[in-house]
Amino acid sequence: MKQIRILERLELSFKGVKTSDDEKVALRQGDMDGACGPYSVLMGLIYQGAVTRDEVTSLARLDGRTRIGKFMNSLYEFNAMVRDGTDEDDLVRLGNYFKNSPYSQINIEPIKAKSTKELAHKTADAIDDDKPVLIWIDWQGGGAHWALVVGYEFVDSDNSGSIITKLLLLDPSEETPRLSHWNGVIHVTKESGNVINSGQFPSNHWTAKSKVTSCKIRLGLEMTKESF
Repeated sequence: MKQIRILERLELSFKGVKTSDDEKVALRQGDMDGACGPYSVLMGLIYQGAVTRDEVTSLARLDGRTRIGKFMNSLYEFNAMVRDGTDEDDLVRLGNYFKNSPYSQINIEPIKAKSTKELAHKTADAIDDDKPVLIWIDWQGGGAHWALVVGYEFVDSDNSGSIITKLLLLDPSEETPRLSHWNGVIHVTKESGNVINSGQFPSNHWTAKSKVTSCKIRLGLEMTKESF
């Protein structure tokens, strides 16, 4: 039987996906920038309660001495409009501004996995522990993308336990979802446990506009909150 699990404090409303503290989570990046990584980090930080949506969207009022102010100022170091994109080290560095917050300690750490299936299972484990996961996707034909994993679909197998079939994404390049908790999907395996595609790009990425692209999940970054 198919089942879906979502981050514990993520809720659906007619205004869009929000946390149980009534903070809207989804952010939409510009069409011409490569800031999907920082946007994904910010969505994770909003979910974890490290920043508010008002702080993120009211940039004119930001104090450069605050953590969110330093976060935003550091984006200029990545090139205009973050056009060159960001990698794993960049996102960990951005998350470090919130590592010693007075409200909570945020840690962003790589998920160690040797295969796509193992990464999908460890990502699902993180979701079960109420930890959003930043995921790096490589496209067939070139290019890469970051999105935030907020849930997953799975089926139970008599032979091999649970099979993670899909990762459910809040994708900053897509419109804010209003009828589901996600606006993008990584199709990882069939219900049999077999990968979707043979070769270098074993998974498929779906968008809300029905576009399907072969891809590979390069890595995942787990975002952990430790309250004091």
